Amino acid sequence: MDVRIKDRDDNTLKDSLDIKGYLEIEKSFYHIRYYNYKQCTEMIDKAKESLHLDISLTGKMGRKTKYQDFDTPVLVVNVNNPQQEGEQNKKAEYQNNMTLADDNPLLEKPRLTNEEEEKQFANQVITIKDQLYIITLLNYLKRGLPDEDINREIILSYSNKALKESFDWLVYSKLLLHRSLAEDKSTKKIERALLQIEALCNQYNDRSPLPYERLKFFFMIDYPMIFNMKKHYAELFMSYGAVMTACDIFIELNMWEHTLKCLYVANHGEDAKKLEKEI
Repeated sequence: MDVRIKDRDDNTLKDSLDIKGYLEIEKSFYHIRYYNYKQCTEMIDKAKESLHLDISLTGKMGRKTKYQDFDTPVLVVNVNNPQQEGEQNKKAEYQNNMTLADDNPLLEKPRLTNEEEEKQFANQVITIKDQLYIITLLNYLKRGLPDEDINREIILSYSNKALKESFDWLVYSKLLLHRSLAEDKSTKKIERALLQIEALCNQYNDRSPLPYERLKFFFMIDYPMIFNMKKHYAELFMSYGAVMTACDIFIELNMWEHTLKCLYVANHGEDAKKLEKEI
């Protein structure tokens, strides 16, 4: 992918490299859809280089719960960006970030033992380019690697870091979705995951932001369709034990096999047989 520039002033060169990085992000989705994982990671690395990003995952000592009295290794994301001003770093008004319940013993994010390091990581600057790169990386981690606890921890570390700021409605929503999908097997976080995905489904029909604002980065983040989100939402309800709530969602989606399964699990055999005949 060669970008040729006639007038190589600093702003033109910077803009062209940004466009090159965005195109490489889009191409990574092409590779991952056809299971070309090696080419996908290569394209992600090229996008990181083109966008001049300095993002890395590292380990520190810290605590994950409110009442923990001993230190454990935790994953943290280190981002090195100069303080910048401009439209790309202007905060968006649309945020729908669910927090953990007050009685939940877990912290929203791990707290580092070293106070200076905690302050240093908390004050790091996040840009929209960082968020787009992180989303691309998380898409690969979700689709290209096994669904294991360590990979979920990595996804949570990146998503918590990127959720520090909100610049774009769709980008922020995709980060919230990634965090929810990494929390849906945690007994202490599944409730937050359910509420978060429900909020993301409900905001599909909001009148704001306008379509132009929603679609600005649409081809770079691979945001799922409402059908897929609601399907996963219903499956979460089933795993949570709310079978009839999941059944109602499956009926809305015309997913009859899943609907019948819910009815039989809930001991509504007669209703299931009646539905079978109607279908």
